[in-house]
Amino acid sequence: MKESIVELASELVRIPSRAGIDPVESILDFLSDWLAERHLQVNRLYSPTGAAVGLYLHFKSHEPGPTLCLNACLDTAPFGDEDEWQHPPASGVTEGGRLYGRGAADSKIGVAIFSHLAVAFQQTKSLPYGELYIVFDADEHTGDFQGIKSFLEVAPRQPDAVLIGYPGNDKLIVGSRGFLRAQITVYGLSAHSGSSSYTGFNAVLKMGQLIESLQNSPLPKEDDPDFRMGPKVTVTEVKGGEGFSLVPDRCRCKIDFRLTPNVDRNIAAQWIKSVINQTDKDHPGPKPTRIEWKESWPAYRLPVEYPLVKEFLDAAQEIFGRSIMPVVSGPSNIGNYLASKNIPALSGFGVSYSNIHATDESVEIETVAPVYEVYRRAIENILRAELPTPRVNC
Repeated sequence: MKESIVELASELVRIPSRAGIDPVESILDFLSDWLAERHLQVNRLYSPTGAAVGLYLHFKSHEPGPTLCLNACLDTAPFGDEDEWQHPPASGVTEGGRLYGRGAADSKIGVAIFSHLAVAFQQTKSLPYGELYIVFDADEHTGDFQGIKSFLEVAPRQPDAVLIGYPGNDKLIVGSRGFLRAQITVYGLSAHSGSSSYTGFNAVLKMGQLIESLQNSPLPKEDDPDFRMGPKVTVTEVKGGEGFSLVPDRCRCKIDFRLTPNVDRNIAAQWIKSVINQTDKDHPGPKPTRIEWKESWPAYRLPVEYPLVKEFLDAAQEIFGRSIMPVVSGPSNIGNYLASKNIPALSGFGVSYSNIHATDESVEIETVAPVYEVYRRAIENILRAELPTPRVNC
């Protein structure tokens, strides 16, 4: 089983699927054919614009029970500087007990494990209760998550819970910080950069002052011990000016504000507004600074006593033979989006890995078999359990 999983993952790594760079049809076609050859019915997922964004499988027991969904992504981060890689990023080579390549960890090994679970459930007809969906998202690393969004639009029944195949087995991710994103536009007055009589008002310089205030102003406090990392604000992009001879009359930046239970979207938005208003007061320009609010997902956390968490932890700790702590993560993930729909999700348990999204991304092959067994056992136990809908949105 391990060899077959690694072979499939290696084949997937050899098909470049960088988000926004490579067409996803090639990897969707390959995986669809692999699954169809094993007598599985594959359903394609499409965005509202008609673009292919993923695929899903559906299994249904004869006994009533919960609806569980597995989710892993097929698209990847970019390669970065290919000359720095020990092995080419699309090589899918195995060496020294590791599988190398972009997407090996995030999350083509997860796709391969879930695909083999699908084959096993198909062949043995062993799904004990309820229903199982397996979703492969080909639009995750764009940040749009259109694969899982499209699945929720077409699924006959909303999942009672989701297991996300992100890598790492030192802990179980039961929650994450959320985010609020915004685009900010600062206005100036254009002028010739060489003029001695009219100098205009430089929007780029004002943006610099605003960025300094965003980075130096005290953030709201978070006292929840599970989210001790607290909120965070990051300027992620700046664009302004054109050419050499024109004073910039506008400058835009994008900011990412990480949310916690007590620093939610409303509190974050008020903090951003207050920093901008103070900057406008201290450095008045021709027009007030403009804010365009973008997507926001809440912070979330599953209760440790919730059956989904308990059943998964029991399986993982027994098979790995060690204690595994349930924790929340700093980065957000698809679990935050699901939390906005009040769908509980475990957003991270998988193989051991190195250099995710970086040069020489790889996974440890010896952890493939135990992770497969954790999911197999956890799925069967979860589908036998009662899954009341918890309040997961912090």
